[in-house]
Amino acid sequence: MTKTRDLADLGGGFIQAGSGAVQRTVESKLQDVVSVKDFGAVGNGVTDDTAAIQAALNAAIGYAGKGDVYLPRGKYKITSRISIPQGVTLRGAGGITNNRFQRDGTVLEENTSRIYVTFGSGIDDSSLTTYANNAAVLLNSGSGIESVSFWYPSQSYALVNIGDSPTVYPPAIITAEDCQNAAIKQIHLGNSFIGIDATTASTNLVLDDIRGLPCGVGIKLGGSVDPAQISNIKFTLQEGWDLDDPYSDPEMRYYLHNNAVAIDLRRATWTVITNSFFYGYNKGVWLTETVTDGRGGTTGPSTNCSISGCGFDNCKYGIYGEPNSTYDVGFISIVNCRFAQGSTTLTTGDVLVPEYNIKIETTYSKPDFTISSCKFSTATKDHVYLLGAKRSVITGNVFYSAGSIYNGTTYAGPYYNIRIRDCDQSVVSSNVIQAQGGTARGVSVEYATAVAITGNQFIDLVLDPIYLLESDRCVIESNIGTNNTLPLIAYNSLASHRDVYVGTNPSGTAVFGASDVDGSGLLNIPLGTRIAFVDVLPTVNGITAGTRGTQLIIRVGATGNTFTDQDAGTAQPNRLYLAGNFAANFGDTLHLVSGADGGWYEVSRSSN
Repeated sequence: MTKTRDLADLGGGFIQAGSGAVQRTVESKLQDVVSVKDFGAVGNGVTDDTAAIQAALNAAIGYAGKGDVYLPRGKYKITSRISIPQGVTLRGAGGITNNRFQRDGTVLEENTSRIYVTFGSGIDDSSLTTYANNAAVLLNSGSGIESVSFWYPSQSYALVNIGDSPTVYPPAIITAEDCQNAAIKQIHLGNSFIGIDATTASTNLVLDDIRGLPCGVGIKLGGSVDPAQISNIKFTLQEGWDLDDPYSDPEMRYYLHNNAVAIDLRRATWTVITNSFFYGYNKGVWLTETVTDGRGGTTGPSTNCSISGCGFDNCKYGIYGEPNSTYDVGFISIVNCRFAQGSTTLTTGDVLVPEYNIKIETTYSKPDFTISSCKFSTATKDHVYLLGAKRSVITGNVFYSAGSIYNGTTYAGPYYNIRIRDCDQSVVSSNVIQAQGGTARGVSVEYATAVAITGNQFIDLVLDPIYLLESDRCVIESNIGTNNTLPLIAYNSLASHRDVYVGTNPSGTAVFGASDVDGSGLLNIPLGTRIAFVDVLPTVNGITAGTRGTQLIIRVGATGNTFTDQDAGTAQPNRLYLAGNFAANFGDTLHLVSGADGGWYEVSRSSN
């Protein structure tokens, strides 16, 4: 039989078990933890617990070094915003991993601390003051919230028709102006419209283990000028509420795919997003611009940010960088991410599929984008589209099924696995690009200068593996083509660029197509072009010159590909006039210039 003791039996003192414990008063011991129930909170989902929770939070300020307020398991109805003071953390009972809800709002797992938000319906950010004042929870500097879930019982999440919208609400959690060193951990955002708004000037913000189905914006971050850490985020339909068939909710899926944003990354410097997963959103990560918003938000773009180890399934845009009139995103690293196939045909016949997995457009030529070690599985348009992103590196990725067709629908193209436009000083290397039912081209370089396309593998493509459009000083070397329908470099591509270096490309097929070699077997070089071929040459009988002064550099790459003086001493167009030996052999490098007669004249040579 266990004997219980009344507090009075303790004689006014308490000693913890274990060697070295000292006696404390019972009052002191009980004050180690401040509970909202100490101030009258009920937690039954019916009683208004707003005042009790706020009183507990305010009381925790006076307990130096403690600062935790406990929110026991229960359903806590609030009717106005709760403010967590500086240095205080509202800490729930945990257990958010399986905290899913049925359509009627019933919590399937009764092991969590839940805040029932019953105010703010219909309030958007058109009035920022009203919007901020009607958020469910306000975080101040040095404060935190942990192991708490949110539920909006009046949210119209069970949409009726395609095109319907859920109810707009202010955020579940919002940061105060100039908020610093705040932490948001183990939070379930349930069916909130906006999950977390930290667009004010927040520094050293930590967001970890956050789940749910925010159906407007999951996380809004801006004004962070010191590292913000965003990790272990999971926003999916299944996290919002429990469905036997999560694909049977076409109205909400349609809304998410065409409107919702998982992470809205605004003026965020040195922000790191890791180990997160987003399903079915319009934009998984949206890189955009913050403008001064009256709440401390700061104008500027997202720069020096890293996105790694994340999954983007069936998002219309996995990562989207938006051009702005004043600022652009830049210095972005995207590493070891997965952009997975996830097409869904709704009962209405609508098809939800990824369009662009990564689409970044800049207007001020922001530099240094890195995309590496990622896997791209499906896109109806381009897997990667970069505009104006100079010094970009796309390396070590695997691409499948760009330009995919769904329900017999061919999306107007042309589209590409990798498309870089106005992206000077960029590198596309060591990627594997395979059709697998997709109809897109391999790599397109458009209006760019100093681009290297090296060491890539192109497999089963039905359109051009490499396409060049009015690009200068490009290097194409060590690429491999397997079972492609067309030659490695697009037909007629020579007509639209300058200074292209074509190196060893052991593709088993000519690097240039029939439109570049005329009926007489002559390789046609357009006016003003300077081209260098190295090692592997198409079988040609001669090379047409452009106008006088066009230069050509050739390295003879096989014993059978010798060039001989085809008509020594007699001026004829399209002929090679070689000095000295009247022949070029294996390993020779020739520098030729076109003459007024249309022939090629040797300027210099070197031999290996």
